[in-house]
Amino acid sequence: MVVSKGQLEALKKGGGARFGGWATSEAVPNQAYARNQLSILPEFKEDVSYVVTVKTTAPQTINRGIVGPLGAASGGGSQVEFVGDRNLQLVGKPRLLPVR
Repeated sequence: MVVSKGQLEALKKGGGARFGGWATSEAVPNQAYARNQLSILPEFKEDVSYVVTVKTTAPQTINRGIVGPLGAASGGGSQVEFVGDRNLQLVGKPRLLPVR
């Protein structure tokens, strides 16, 4: 899951922190990939500087598919949408994404 620095800090603190509604099962090599192949536009998420691994902690409903083009982003990456409750937990260490 691609997250901002602020979102990462909130997730580390736990409590009422909320995960985003979208993730990918693919490796995210850099911020350019997040912007273009995952179509994470700045108006949706201004900062895409980190990637975290998450696991599900209870059964949940998901939609899985290919990211469509949006604005100037070409899409084409793999995506998972978490529908309803997000029963997720951070796994491992976050990784800082290079710009390119």
